[in-house]
Amino acid sequence: MIASEDMTHKNDKNRDEDGVLLLIADKSDEFSKALRYASRLTEYSGAHIGLVYIMEEQGFQHWGNIEERMQEEMRTEAEQYLFDVATTVLEITGKIPVFYIQQGAKAETIVSLITNDKTIKMLILGGDTQGSPGPLVSYFSSKGLGQLRVPLTVVPGHLEMSDIDNIF
Repeated sequence: MIASEDMTHKNDKNRDEDGVLLLIADKSDEFSKALRYASRLTEYSGAHIGLVYIMEEQGFQHWGNIEERMQEEMRTEAEQYLFDVATTVLEITGKIPVFYIQQGAKAETIVSLITNDKTIKMLILGGDTQGSPGPLVSYFSSKGLGQLRVPLTVVPGHLEMSDIDNIF
């Protein structure tokens, strides 16, 4: 287990020079397509992929020991998932991604992370595969867009991986 709250690779000079393409790591089909797009984009941009795993508040404050145990389990799950995804990123890009594990509401956490980490150059979200935008795409493509200091890219969920590969 990694003990730090932020698993960012602070000493990676290329990360600072070429920037980070930020993705919200989850187990959705949308994420896998956004990850493929970002991985392919790094070949042309020189950027690194940044993966943020957001643990949403559980609301068990009055159950101290239970909440603490749940937090530890969620953290362990987040770390394992990020390391699994990192293997895919490394295979495609040859670069180890930047990791962030954060806690809070998703939209607010993303805005805060982008605001505070000046190496982040773009937010890449996956569009819903069912035809309607998910909550993050809806938020950041409307009122949340004004809170971002970086461009937003939405990868259409209906694209096949081969379609994404053919973009580049």
